[in-house]
Amino acid sequence: MTDANQLTQSPLGGERPVAGKQDQQDAATFEALADAAWSVGNLDECTTLRELAYKQFEADGDARSSARSAVTLYDYYCFKGRRAVANGWLQRAKRGLEGQSDAPELALLLEREAEVANGSGALELALEKAGRALEIGRSLRNADIEAEALQCKARILITKDAWKLFPGP
Repeated sequence: MTDANQLTQSPLGGERPVAGKQDQQDAATFEALADAAWSVGNLDECTTLRELAYKQFEADGDARSSARSAVTLYDYYCFKGRRAVANGWLQRAKRGLEGQSDAPELALLLEREAEVANGSGALELALEKAGRALEIGRSLRNADIEAEALQCKARILITKDAWKLFPGP
């Protein structure tokens, strides 16, 4: 992980405008800065800031928020093509959510686990995880989680029935 003080140094030299140093920032600030970096396409800075948010959420004892950050870091590292690092973040999220049965962060984790299972051919497990994420989204009345879980489940069903569309020789 990168030190927050390194983020204040502009690549062109001098100070970059960042709202204080690490000890002056809270996790929500790191999250907001990470979102801003993502929106302008700076994936490296975005990842560093999200890691700092994760670290601060952990220090604050906020397991659900640290798990949310870990799931997001899983996405970032997958995007970067660094699957082993991504999987490590997914495991951190899973450990952080132990005992949470209906948290929205658990639904996000289950969606990613369903995609991993889908990719490895464990389609029944993938459907189970996507189905559980869908249940959480519906029980929380969270349209975003419900929509993501439905898309995830649809991708798995397409994979499951793909042999019907493209039969072998």
